[in-house]
Parts: sequence; C-alpha cells; structure tokens
Amino acid sequence: MIDVFTHSSEYYPSPVLYPITDRGFDGIAWPTSWFMALNYAALGIAGLWLWRSARKDNPVNTQAS
Repeated sequence: MIDVFTHSSEYYPSPVLYPITDRGFDGIAWPTSWFMALNYAALGIAGLWLWRSARKDNPVNTQAS
C-alpha cells in the first residue's frame, strides 16, 4: 500500500486496485529532492532509535568485579 504513493504517473505508475481497475495514483517520485532527504532522515532517525534502544537493553558492564 505504501508503494502506491511513492510513484509518479510519469514513472512506473502503480495501480491502486489492480484486479478491479487500472486506475493509478499520481504520487511523489523517488528522485524528488525533498522526498529523498525526508526518506533518508527518517531512516537515520529509525536506525539511531533502534541502536539506542538496543544499547539500553544490553548495557556493557565496564566495572571489574
């Protein structure tokens, strides 16, 4: 479903309800600058959040017993 919104009508239009109709949706093309920046920023934030949550769940014991 997400893929439908990330293809423009000029480049590989994705039909919304393919078996029923060939009608497409004019979405945002991937090479659009602001969309690329937003996409990579979202991936970076998600990666940082996963990395930090993994570190919080598994702290490294640096003190010798």
